[in-house]
Amino acid sequence: MTESMRVLQLLPALNSGGVERGTLEIAQALVSSGHDARVMSAGGRFVPELERLGAQHITRPIGRKAPATLAQIPRLAKTLRQNPVDIVHARSRLPAWVAWLAIRMLPSGRRPHFVTTLHGLHSVNAY
Repeated sequence: MTESMRVLQLLPALNSGGVERGTLEIAQALVSSGHDARVMSAGGRFVPELERLGAQHITRPIGRKAPATLAQIPRLAKTLRQNPVDIVHARSRLPAWVAWLAIRMLPSGRRPHFVTTLHGLHSVNAY
C-alpha cells in the first residue's frame, strides 16, 4: 500500500457552488483511498457532509476580503507547523495568497507542496 498523504484544501466557505462540490469530491476520494483530508474555510452548510465523509474541517476566515484576513497568515503557518501536511491545495485566490505567504514562513525543508486551482473564468489583472 502507498504511504498515506495529508492534504489540506483551502477555500472561502463551504456553502454552495462548483468549488465547494469539488472540495467535497476530492475529500471523499482522498478518504476512500486511505489518505488524510482536511479542509479550511469559514464554514458553511456543507461542513456536516464533509465531516460525514471522514474529512476534518478547520474553521478560519481565510477568504474574507478584508485587511483582518492578513492575520490568518501566521495562524495558518502555526497550524502547518503543529499539524504538518504534504499538500496544500488552494481553491480560491485570497486563500491562495494566505497559504503562499504562510508556507514561506516555514523552514524550507518542512514546506508542503503547494497547488492551486481555479473554477471559472477570471479577468486578467494585477491581483
